Amino acid sequence: DALPADMTVCDRPLLVALAYIALWYGFSLGMTFYNKWLFEIYDFHYPLAVTVSHMLMIVGITGALRFLRFKCYSIERPSLTWTEVLQKVAPTGVVGALDIGLSNLGLMLVDVTVYTMCKSTVLAFTLIFAIIFKLEKPTLHIALVIGLISAGLILFRAKEGVTIESAGFFLVLCASAMGGLRWVLTQKIFVKVPELSHPIDTLFHVAPCMGLTLFPFAILLESKRIAHSALLEDAHTGSETVLLTLLGSLIAFGLVMSEFSLVKATSSVTLSIAGIFKEICTIVVAVFVAKEELTTLNLLGLGVSIIGIVYYNILKFRGITSVGGHGHRDPGESFDSIEMQKLTDNTD
Repeated sequence: DALPADMTVCDRPLLVALAYIALWYGFSLGMTFYNKWLFEIYDFHYPLAVTVSHMLMIVGITGALRFLRFKCYSIERPSLTWTEVLQKVAPTGVVGALDIGLSNLGLMLVDVTVYTMCKSTVLAFTLIFAIIFKLEKPTLHIALVIGLISAGLILFRAKEGVTIESAGFFLVLCASAMGGLRWVLTQKIFVKVPELSHPIDTLFHVAPCMGLTLFPFAILLESKRIAHSALLEDAHTGSETVLLTLLGSLIAFGLVMSEFSLVKATSSVTLSIAGIFKEICTIVVAVFVAKEELTTLNLLGLGVSIIGIVYYNILKFRGITSVGGHGHRDPGESFDSIEMQKLTDNTD
């Protein structure tokens, strides 16, 4: 039978989304294991300074790309006043800095499986902040989703004492909360600030805010130790360390650009769906490549949280979590477009 007239063999938006998801998976896995190697194996225990250097490099990379884009395509350069930057962009940068900084600090204290499990709770925090920003109404469905994810996290950490790893667990959990707020604010930028509708322009303005937020903490907590680090004591080791940091900057740029591009092309719903499989991939790599161990209770907790995430996305696809709790979706209407429309209608 012939295909319906409104269907195509090659759905370009779908292919674009899949491409961004593939890039996101690759850069996310690379960033996680790069940081773990840098902090533990290479013994460079300065996560805040590393993050600040990454943000500075990202500003340089996006600045160069913006110049080429405007020069080659004769596009008008978007401009924002300082007031607009402080009100509309800076909050996302500050929250993003806390997300990345706390993540890197926590990763020094926990293994990759614990880190990944904690970060998988981003969806629960995203829902909480979506309710606060009136993107979602509190319903029993949403309460059940948050409850499942939280219960999975409790099971994952059951029978653990208060240890150094517990401190890392708390840091990564705080980073996850900042990550949830970060994506709500990022969507607000894409919808409410048309000058920053391109991910490169968004990142160019957000990255300096992230770097400036972490810079005082890096100076206060790490500058003296960095000055006496054996990895910077001579030209050879110093240049090697700088090159490794630059490599991390490229991975960080790819990671954030793929995230921003995916949110821009689809929505946070697609990001959360893709995130389910990303977390599973990260844990599988950690278990089989890094030889980390998972107990039966760990697996049970992970499974319960994943059920919560899958349940939310089923509800989202059916339109149950839309404003009022009983929304619906026309057969040909994208639930991503509904998500973005809700954001436009309910944010200032």
